[in-house]
Amino acid sequence: FRAPTGSSSAPPTMSTPAAAPGPAPLPSNISRVAIASLLNGKDGPDPAASASAAEAPAASSAGRRIRRVRWTAAEDAELVRGVERRGAGHWDELAREVFGAERTGRQLRLRWMNHLSPGVSAREWTGEEDRALLGMH
Repeated sequence: FRAPTGSSSAPPTMSTPAAAPGPAPLPSNISRVAIASLLNGKDGPDPAASASAAEAPAASSAGRRIRRVRWTAAEDAELVRGVERRGAGHWDELAREVFGAERTGRQLRLRWMNHLSPGVSAREWTGEEDRALLGMH
């Protein structure tokens, strides 16, 4: 470290950047998808991308190809009945018994945990939750 040369004996100072303004208030009718798109810098979900992703083949852990298709109400009902009979777990066994080669255990677990489980809340986010989410980013 070299001391600054010159006639001034005052220590060098660091300038602090101006504080950024806080997040803009969100409208009360904004959805979770809209919030996610705001955080990702997008205007909204791309329907073309989601349609092509829904039909894209995916590799399962067994190496076979599984087509990704939207869940039907009948499949949801079968999954709920299967979980009522066996409990939440043993997803691979449930997939083989109920869905055959159409669904994998991972798909069943994700559908249950993210959409069908009684612990999943489908209500709108509160303003406090919106502010907390935006404050984290």
